[in-house]
Amino acid sequence: MFTFEIFREEVITCYKEKKQQHKLYSQLENPSPGNLRNLCLIIFSNGLSKEDTQTFNEFFNPLNQSNELETSINRFDLDKLRPLRNFILGKAKNPKDEVVKLLAILVDFQPRPYENWKKSNSTTVIENDNVESDEKDSSEIEVEHIPVNIERTAKKSDYTNSSKSNSKQKYLLVMLGLVLLLGIFLFMKYGTLQKQCMYWNNDRYIAVDCKEKIPGSKVIALDEHKLNNFRRITRPDTLSNKDVSRVWYSKVNNSVEFFTEPGHHPLYDKPLKAVTAYILNQHALEIKK
Repeated sequence: MFTFEIFREEVITCYKEKKQQHKLYSQLENPSPGNLRNLCLIIFSNGLSKEDTQTFNEFFNPLNQSNELETSINRFDLDKLRPLRNFILGKAKNPKDEVVKLLAILVDFQPRPYENWKKSNSTTVIENDNVESDEKDSSEIEVEHIPVNIERTAKKSDYTNSSKSNSKQKYLLVMLGLVLLLGIFLFMKYGTLQKQCMYWNNDRYIAVDCKEKIPGSKVIALDEHKLNNFRRITRPDTLSNKDVSRVWYSKVNNSVEFFTEPGHHPLYDKPLKAVTAYILNQHALEIKK
């Protein structure tokens, strides 16, 4: 039977694999409580599904003390994020369920939440249990020695062969289902390999075939790190003084835009600069007032 412990192991394994492949948000490379809270704000600003919103509420606002989830995240005690940090760094082996579910969102583990993961795996488990049960029944029939006439013995043999055939058919169906699931997983994971280029779309890069023409957009060579991590911060009012030198900005035509990663402006090719306290106060914190 699949349990939450297996879900927990798969989530932390997903984190380790994506870390090796440099497919994580930069805040997870140094998972301090402050960086983890900032990452939660970034993911919140990018939009959450109904299930992810429920997970965020269970973690950041369990007592419904605030009507605004964003406010709850901003005011969240950083010390309460230390269990998440310790789980990521391998210092905690058995954290609370809410910690594991939150990390699943931060590393974009699929399927999630836990209830969806459990449903996606339960079908295979039930089918395997049925196969084992049928095989046991078949074995029990074979070892029975009942003194009957030849005609009854022949009927018994036919029944046993029929049971074996049914078991083999079910086993083949289960294996076919597993192969199909594996094919879907590999396609989802590596299907974008043929898309060796990308273009800027408002607040992030989108993978695209190099031969495809995007009206009004420049198609460039694909950079997996930028594709997965480089974002324009659409809600600068979520930034705080703790983000000084942790996010980057560009000023074009007296308009300041903030980004999650260093590099160049995706449209104007101007080098991005690390955010200073002055820029933050003038163009981000001022919005909150």
